[in-house]
Amino acid sequence: AYMPIWVNTPPGFGDKYRVVLTNQTLKDVHLPGPAETMSAMQQDTYRPKPKARVDISNSDLPAGETRAKGVEYDDLPKGVRVAPEDAKRTAEFKIVDTTKE
Repeated sequence: AYMPIWVNTPPGFGDKYRVVLTNQTLKDVHLPGPAETMSAMQQDTYRPKPKARVDISNSDLPAGETRAKGVEYDDLPKGVRVAPEDAKRTAEFKIVDTTKE
Protein backbone atom coordinates (compact mmCIF):
# COMPACT_ATOMS: atom_id res chain seq x y z
CA ALA A 1 0.00 0.00 0.00
CA TYR A 2 2.95 2.34 0.63
CA MET A 3 6.24 2.67 -1.23
CA PRO A 4 9.18 4.34 0.52
CA ILE A 5 10.83 7.35 -1.10
CA TRP A 6 14.62 7.33 -1.01
CA VAL A 7 16.51 10.60 -1.36
CA ASN A 8 19.61 10.61 -3.53
CA THR A 9 22.07 13.51 -3.20
CA PRO A 10 25.53 14.16 -4.67
CA PRO A 11 28.69 13.49 -2.62
CA GLY A 12 29.23 16.13 0.06
CA PHE A 13 25.70 17.57 -0.21
CA GLY A 14 24.77 16.11 3.19
CA ASP A 15 27.71 17.90 4.83
CA LYS A 16 25.81 21.19 4.59
CA TYR A 17 22.21 20.31 3.73
CA ARG A 18 19.46 17.99 4.90
CA VAL A 19 16.51 17.04 2.68
CA VAL A 20 13.16 16.80 4.46
CA LEU A 21 10.34 15.04 2.61
CA THR A 22 6.77 16.18 3.24
CA ASN A 23 5.77 12.49 2.97
CA GLN A 24 8.26 9.65 3.30
CA THR A 25 6.14 7.30 1.21
CA LEU A 26 3.93 7.23 -1.87
CA LYS A 27 0.52 5.69 -1.31
CA ASP A 28 -1.12 3.25 -3.72
CA VAL A 29 1.49 3.05 -6.48
CA HIS A 30 0.09 0.67 -9.10
CA LEU A 31 2.62 -1.83 -10.44
CA PRO A 32 1.11 -4.05 -13.13
CA GLY A 33 2.96 -7.28 -13.81
CA PRO A 34 2.80 -11.08 -13.91
CA ALA A 35 0.47 -12.54 -11.25
CA GLU A 36 3.19 -14.81 -9.86
CA THR A 37 5.59 -11.89 -9.39
CA MET A 38 2.89 -9.70 -7.87
CA SER A 39 2.04 -12.44 -5.36
CA ALA A 40 5.71 -12.88 -4.43
CA MET A 41 6.13 -9.12 -3.91
CA GLN A 42 3.37 -9.17 -1.27
CA GLN A 43 5.45 -11.44 0.98
CA ASP A 44 7.38 -9.78 3.83
CA THR A 45 10.48 -11.75 2.88
CA TYR A 46 10.54 -10.52 -0.74
CA ARG A 47 13.70 -8.52 -1.50
CA PRO A 48 14.54 -6.09 -2.88
CA LYS A 49 11.25 -4.24 -2.45
CA PRO A 50 10.46 -1.66 -5.14
CA LYS A 51 11.08 1.90 -4.05
CA ALA A 52 10.67 5.45 -5.29
CA ARG A 53 13.68 7.75 -5.54
CA VAL A 54 13.97 11.51 -5.77
CA ASP A 55 17.29 12.93 -6.98
CA ILE A 56 18.27 16.19 -5.30
CA SER A 57 21.20 18.30 -6.50
CA ASN A 58 22.66 21.77 -6.14
CA SER A 59 20.26 22.94 -8.85
CA ASP A 60 17.43 22.41 -6.32
CA LEU A 61 18.85 25.12 -4.05
CA PRO A 62 18.31 27.62 -2.42
CA ALA A 63 17.48 25.99 0.87
CA GLY A 64 14.29 26.83 2.72
CA GLU A 65 11.81 26.58 -0.15
CA THR A 66 9.28 23.75 -0.46
CA ARG A 67 9.48 22.18 -3.92
CA ALA A 68 8.23 19.13 -5.78
CA LYS A 69 10.19 16.91 -8.11
CA GLY A 70 9.35 13.81 -10.13
CA VAL A 71 10.28 10.44 -8.68
CA GLU A 72 11.97 7.50 -10.38
CA TYR A 73 11.29 3.89 -9.47
CA ASP A 74 14.00 1.38 -8.54
CA ASP A 75 14.14 -2.38 -7.91
CA LEU A 76 11.16 -3.28 -10.08
CA PRO A 77 11.19 -7.00 -10.85
CA LYS A 78 11.36 -8.24 -14.44
CA GLY A 79 8.02 -7.77 -16.16
CA VAL A 80 6.72 -5.27 -13.61
CA ARG A 81 6.19 -1.65 -14.63
CA VAL A 82 4.78 1.50 -13.10
CA ALA A 83 1.25 2.38 -14.20
CA PRO A 84 1.20 5.50 -16.44
CA GLU A 85 -0.72 7.58 -13.89
CA ASP A 86 1.89 6.81 -11.22
CA ALA A 87 4.92 7.37 -13.48
CA LYS A 88 4.28 11.13 -13.19
CA ARG A 89 4.11 11.26 -9.38
CA THR A 90 6.20 13.75 -7.45
CA ALA A 91 7.76 14.07 -4.01
CA GLU A 92 7.51 17.31 -2.09
CA PHE A 93 10.62 18.31 -0.18
CA LYS A 94 12.46 21.12 1.54
CA ILE A 95 16.23 21.53 1.72
CA VAL A 96 17.44 22.67 5.13
CA ASP A 97 20.79 24.42 5.53
CA THR A 98 22.22 22.63 8.58
CA THR A 99 24.82 25.34 9.15
CA LYS A 100 21.97 27.70 10.10
CA GLU A 101 20.15 25.39 12.52
